[in-house]
Amino acid sequence: MESVDPEARDRLRVGTLQRENVRLQVDDSNRRRKKENRREMEKRHSTILSGVLPRFRVSSEEFPSLFDDPTAALEVRNLEMFFFLSPVALAITFNKHKMNADSVSWNSILTACMLHNQVGEIFRLLKLLLVSQNKPDHITLMNLIGACAEIASMEVGNQVHCYIRKTGHVLDVYVMNGLLDMYIKCGSLEIARELFDIMEDPNVVSCSSLVVGYAQFGRVEKSLELFRRMKSQGVRPNDVTLLGVLSACSHVGLVEEGLQLYRNMETEYGIIPTREHCSCVVDLLACN
Repeated sequence: MESVDPEARDRLRVGTLQRENVRLQVDDSNRRRKKENRREMEKRHSTILSGVLPRFRVSSEEFPSLFDDPTAALEVRNLEMFFFLSPVALAITFNKHKMNADSVSWNSILTACMLHNQVGEIFRLLKLLLVSQNKPDHITLMNLIGACAEIASMEVGNQVHCYIRKTGHVLDVYVMNGLLDMYIKCGSLEIARELFDIMEDPNVVSCSSLVVGYAQFGRVEKSLELFRRMKSQGVRPNDVTLLGVLSACSHVGLVEEGLQLYRNMETEYGIIPTREHCSCVVDLLACN
């Protein structure tokens, strides 16, 4: 039987942790926008009907479920879906109409680029945005922070962070979580911890990002300490948090503590162990 490279296995597990954490943060952000930005969503809905669909020759009959209630708030994801129909056609169309594009169009193309991993295109479009009549808003900054995290660019990330503070944009939990993720991926755990400590109301995504980051970079005691602090402050861990803690336990051979956490996952936290959790337990037992 071939032996599994421990470093490759750890990299795979860390990648799984990060993708799941990003998914949770995006879902959380989308729910917030749906509740608080109904008027903006109606504007986006109007943009689809009047602008995007005709350009791509897509009729509302082709997507009836989206248009059953024209006045209902429409999530950002539904708007972005149309851009995935033809990314090349979108780029050509947007380039033609960019001088007349509004903030909805700019943010949608930036989000599409982010989800297609076209990080370089995001920075190119940002330069065009800055000379247009539109200015970066909350969603623009979230995409830009995500792009910096993807390429682990501390220099650009610092510039974005300074821009946010200089322009007075609200540093809410979603922007802060994006900055946390960016600094962690750049390996700047100290700055990430400083941000975390000044957050007024860190959520489970904030905590999980740092728990996983500490475990990833070998700061196991810090990871476990933050997990205990989470519990003492009443922040309920999710499956990503527990995966990070199990990984930390396996790194330093805390077999009993790791097994106790695994046994209590379903009864104490209501989380059914996944294959990734079980894989961590196998590694943990191998340390025994």
